Amino acid sequence: MGINNSIFHKIKVLTFILSLLLTNTANAQCINADFETGDFTGWTGTWGLCNGANCTPITGWPYLNTVFNKGANNAALSDAKNHFIMTTGTDANVGGSSLPVVYPGAGGNSVRLGNQVANLAFGRGETMSYTYTVNSTNNSFTYYYAVVLAPGAGHSSTEQPYFKIRMYDGNGAIINCASYDVNGTTAASIGGFVTFGGGNLYKPWSSVNIPLKNYIGQTVKVTFETRTCWSVLINAPGDHYAYAYIDAKCDSLAIIPSSPAVCSGKTVTLTAPAGAASYSWTGPNASS
Repeated sequence: MGINNSIFHKIKVLTFILSLLLTNTANAQCINADFETGDFTGWTGTWGLCNGANCTPITGWPYLNTVFNKGANNAALSDAKNHFIMTTGTDANVGGSSLPVVYPGAGGNSVRLGNQVANLAFGRGETMSYTYTVNSTNNSFTYYYAVVLAPGAGHSSTEQPYFKIRMYDGNGAIINCASYDVNGTTAASIGGFVTFGGGNLYKPWSSVNIPLKNYIGQTVKVTFETRTCWSVLINAPGDHYAYAYIDAKCDSLAIIPSSPAVCSGKTVTLTAPAGAASYSWTGPNASS
């Protein structure tokens, strides 16, 4: 949005915002939220298998292994592990260059949660969580995700492989704006998915920003979960799977100007954090 710079000389609030932007932001990042250490430092992981009755519906079953089940970096989608650091390449199932395995916006690492293997016992699933205490330098959490689904034909929505995101405040209550749920049945109504390979679906990289100004002082947790299932109907391994690529960061919740200098008669572009549903500007002579 373009704004006459003379406004900034008259509005003390905006002057204060600009002064905050001059602060050193080196401490604004959470420890390894973005996986740039090349490992899972700062994160926790779980995984598990189900059998028989535990698979219908496939929601709510326990993950008995409260550790990471790490595969090699950039491992093939056929690898039976659950948690993978990704540094290069594109998704082999989607094909071509359509889906990079690393978020293209920043950094050199992302994570793949899950795989296309659905033939161990009757199903498998995995989670990955990040916990940190919110302060004035990290009160804007942004996560990035891309998800791939192979829906189960003939299964109800509660029996489909799925991808879920949850964020919790310091009291364990869900922060609603951070939640995301999708499976092979609901993807069409949620939107943003592309069909490939005869009915399979993928959603390209997307960003979601969660402003946490109201949670300063609290320890929050974000959890990502994927779940696959065995196709009892046709006894076919690898038929119904879900996996996701994930990246994240946290910053100070701030408006970023195109230039720190504000001169009379000039204009400046203000950029809000990417990933929010919508933005609005309140002030004189504002344009968007």
